[in-house]
Amino acid sequence: MNAVQIAQHGDSSILANVSVPKPTPKSDQVLVKVAYSGVNFIDTYQRSGLYPQNLPFILGREGSGEIVEVGSEAKGDFQVGDRVAFVGPGSYAEYDAVSTTTLAKLPPAVSLEQVE
Repeated sequence: MNAVQIAQHGDSSILANVSVPKPTPKSDQVLVKVAYSGVNFIDTYQRSGLYPQNLPFILGREGSGEIVEVGSEAKGDFQVGDRVAFVGPGSYAEYDAVSTTTLAKLPPAVSLEQVE
């Protein structure tokens, strides 16, 4: 899958579009096909090294998308096909393995793009 990753700290020139393996969700997670990823200041802090991360690192802390896999011990009433918003690392990617504690189903009237 494609992801935006950093291998060193620096300015925006160090962002790299890379191919990485699609994550496998842990038993208490779901796998989300990411439709939209939020962009905010924590991303720039992590990229610059102000908030250090183990490198290489896939940026992004929030997003929206559709569940494509549910772990065997995932809590909540989440099912494949649910449209969700989430908070968690790695949202600058095609897929993200997300804890159900940071996941919310979207009501039908809210599009994946409208989540704020």
